[in-house]
Amino acid sequence: MCAFFEHVFPYCDTLLSLDNGAVAAMAALIPCEIIQKGQENLPALYLYSLTTLPDYRGRGHAKALLAAAQEKCSRVFLHAADDSLFQMYGRLGWRPMMHACYTEMPPAIPQTVFQEINGDEYYRLRELALKNAPHIRWNKHTCRFLHDMLTAYGGGLYLAHEAVIAVEEERDGILYLGEAFGREAPRLAAELSLRYACNTSYLLTPCTADTPGAFPMAQGVGAPIPDILQISFVFL
Repeated sequence: MCAFFEHVFPYCDTLLSLDNGAVAAMAALIPCEIIQKGQENLPALYLYSLTTLPDYRGRGHAKALLAAAQEKCSRVFLHAADDSLFQMYGRLGWRPMMHACYTEMPPAIPQTVFQEINGDEYYRLRELALKNAPHIRWNKHTCRFLHDMLTAYGGGLYLAHEAVIAVEEERDGILYLGEAFGREAPRLAAELSLRYACNTSYLLTPCTADTPGAFPMAQGVGAPIPDILQISFVFL
């Protein structure tokens, strides 16, 4: 959370819901763009950290903030932290979107030197790699937050042979990758799992809703957001 307040908070809208003058709930709106080749960029907002203080729950504060968020932009999306929240947003009219599945990476022999990179460099290389692909463009402030957040969870941002890889975390001998771009990215992703002493690596891969193993990466309201779309990472 320190990384969020350092890198993102000064550059995003923060919504507050008051109860008799006291702050009862808040939500942050992180700006981003939907990029599609040959089309105009579409503005969007990512709703982050919707929180209501325990003494004020059940009074409609969260619902009011969600309604206020929709007035800020024609496209708003979020990632539900668990299934109960996913169901709650669904009841409020938020629809599943940005489907993905985890793809197992093939085994590899370690032979590559990986360079850890910062958020600014990741932003530059990511945009270069995705210039012809539909994707969410996060700004540099958000990518700096991404770097610090992933590092805190045991992951990070890496560069190797012009491929860029975002490591979400290592858990129970498995390496989870948010995204990997570049011609050699699948091989390099598999090699990276050995660096983390993992048995297997899984890459979060955009797909359609009917792909086996598909699940919605986000929920959204307002104007349509195209699918398939590279969203890249989840804010833990």
